[in-house]
This record gives sequence, C-alpha cells and structure tokens, in this order.
Amino acid sequence: MTDLRNKVTKEQLDELVAQSKVEYAVFGKKLTVAVITLPTNFKVTGEASCVDASNFNKELGETYALENAVKKLWELEGYLLANDRYRAEQAVKEYKSAADSVKAKFSRKEIEDMLTPNPIELPKGDA
Repeated sequence: MTDLRNKVTKEQLDELVAQSKVEYAVFGKKLTVAVITLPTNFKVTGEASCVDASNFNKELGETYALENAVKKLWELEGYLLANDRYRAEQAVKEYKSAADSVKAKFSRKEIEDMLTPNPIELPKGDA
C-alpha cells in the first residue's frame, strides 16, 4: 500500500546511534546509565545494575546500559515507522476520496480542460 519500509533494522539503529552522542553515568558503584542524545536532541536512556558493588564492572555496565537504551530506541523507531506508514495510507485515502469527488462532479473533458494551461493574452497597446 505504501512504499515506506516495513521494518526497523539493527543497521539503521547502529547508524542512528553513530550519529548521536552517548554518555554514561555511574551511581553508587552499582548502577550505570547510558544516555543517547539523538540528532533531534531527544534523549533515550538505558540502565544496568549489579546486586553487589563488589561485582561492579564499568565496561560491562556501559555495554549492558547501551544495549538497553538501544532496545528502547528500537521500540520508538518502530512506533515512528508504523505512524509514518499509517499517515501515508490516510493521505492516499484522502487523495483518492478527493479525486472521486471531483470525478463525480465533472466530466472527463471538463477535468482535462481544468488541468490544461491556457495561454494568457496580454492586452495590446502602450508598452
């Protein structure tokens, strides 16, 4: 029905994250938060936590927090794509409805005449 893509891919998300700013914060040597600031300046967060601070690993925390942020981003991008597809389908329906309305009111010849540009005659006289 529409020429828009029908899925969000990992490659699209990786490209979007590459165009974004990613920052990390650690709280209490247990919680790592990843913040992805998208090119639109919208922020998506992901978290990772350990039970005991003695198990804390900064690199693992950042890895898992970023993975969780990307999972959220995937859902948001999926919604955005679904909404774009819905709006495109609605626009096509509205266009077809308007076209049907015009067809019901005018003959094919009248429609063709309306769409054919007519040359404009300039008045003759002083230039």
